[in-house]
Amino acid sequence: MTKKMKLTAVFGAACLLSAGASMTAMADWVQQGSDWMYLDGSGNRVTNEWRQSNGYYFYLDGNGIMARDQWIDDEYYVDINGVRVTDRWIYSEDGNDGAPDSDGGWFYVGSNGRVLSDEWATINGQRYRFDSDGSMMYGWYSDDNNLYYLGGPDDGAAKTGWLCLAYDPDEDDQDEGSVYETDESGYGTWFYFGTNGRAVRADEGDGYVSRNINGYRYYFDENGVMATGWASVADQAADDVTGISTLKYFGAPNQGQMAEGWVYLYDDPEDSDYNDNNFSFNTASASNASRSDWGDGAWYYFDSNGVPAYLESDAATLTDATTRVNGERYFFDEYGRMQSGLL
Repeated sequence: MTKKMKLTAVFGAACLLSAGASMTAMADWVQQGSDWMYLDGSGNRVTNEWRQSNGYYFYLDGNGIMARDQWIDDEYYVDINGVRVTDRWIYSEDGNDGAPDSDGGWFYVGSNGRVLSDEWATINGQRYRFDSDGSMMYGWYSDDNNLYYLGGPDDGAAKTGWLCLAYDPDEDDQDEGSVYETDESGYGTWFYFGTNGRAVRADEGDGYVSRNINGYRYYFDENGVMATGWASVADQAADDVTGISTLKYFGAPNQGQMAEGWVYLYDDPEDSDYNDNNFSFNTASASNASRSDWGDGAWYYFDSNGVPAYLESDAATLTDATTRVNGERYFFDEYGRMQSGLL
């Protein structure tokens, strides 16, 4: 990945340590072979403590040897030169018992050298979530009923804006850490995340929530899935005998915009995966209102709220039974299909 890299040697320990040696050897850094130690004023090795040299911090282990390329106290990391790392990503392999989490993964040490844990952090303009052990989280993440998607194990950045995933709402889950590939075709499942990384989704029991995004109206269910095709998103009107008033149309899987105005459709409301009201075409009362699910399409008209025009059950006059569009009157059956010819 581009934003993270494993640590490599940049400076030699001898350069970092001996450059600051201005005191006597009995109260300064000394070298034995490849090992560095720090002797106190009495000539004893300093153990289990940090010491500073030239603005860098070094750790002396239980034997008084300067630690290199390892974790210290599950929260600090010293590089191959023994320097305590700050403001840097660290990758730890699975099985490293000295790491904050022996399962491995990505960690980030802040300006004080400590691993970030149990918090959100903005790093290079991206937001990341770290668990209680300091591991960078990834995949789906839920916090205080807010849903986030943090990408794959080598990503971790909270997604914002539109995201299309190879996710099947009927079979896949949103358990913490679940990862799904990005669907580059655009025909997967679409989600929308705000600038804070939170998925737009309906509260439990509400069914759907709508949002105006870039001038278009979209609907999202309780899992944050963008509605497509026909979807039952409203209560049934009292004058609606078929349930058509509960439905709106949201286009193909790669569209999702709520339909307004005239739309010619081949797919019927009853064929929708989102048809919660089990809308079904029964025998129509109009003589030419044959079923359209045999391959014949139909014209529908949707008002500015996305509600399709339909024949109201209490229509008593021709005016009541028709819908005025751009100065002309049109007749729609009780299923929302525009009618023509002799009725």
